[in-house]
Amino acid sequence: MMLTVQAHAARPLEGKNPIEPTSLLLQLLGNIPLHTSQKYSVVMTQLKAGGISSNVIPELAHLTLDIRASTNDQIDVLRQEIASLIEHVAEIRKTPIIWNSCGFAPAAKPNLHAIAILENVGCIENGEGVREKDEQQLLSVSLIIRERRALQGQLIQSMLAEIGIKVRNQQLEGGAYYDATQ
Repeated sequence: MMLTVQAHAARPLEGKNPIEPTSLLLQLLGNIPLHTSQKYSVVMTQLKAGGISSNVIPELAHLTLDIRASTNDQIDVLRQEIASLIEHVAEIRKTPIIWNSCGFAPAAKPNLHAIAILENVGCIENGEGVREKDEQQLLSVSLIIRERRALQGQLIQSMLAEIGIKVRNQQLEGGAYYDATQ
């Protein structure tokens, strides 16, 4: 949340516009560099800012971010990067920014029990991360998803790969998706 001073649009120097640091923060969030092959995303899903009239500079802006990653470590790194960007924007714009990190759902961890069961029945990892039995690929899943859900498909693929299940993602546009799943 950006906290600023409300002002009339005719006298903008008497206040601070929270939309300006918000837009700078959004530009920076789109370029968070993570040195990883794992998929992740940081997406603004809500932005609330506005004065009581079109000629009033608002006193605050509130934005909501959806942060997703396939591991808890990645989530922690993303949170640290976001906190650093927020500090940077607050310093540049001389605007207090309050960041509430809530609604955290931990990423799934490999199920050690499932791995043990697979190993006990002779399913071994083939060196490429896929489990086989008697040199034949045992576990493979085809996942049909809508194009707009591509990131979720990639996350499912990476999580199942951690226990040796190969997933093939098939991304379809809306009409083709409904045809394929009926």
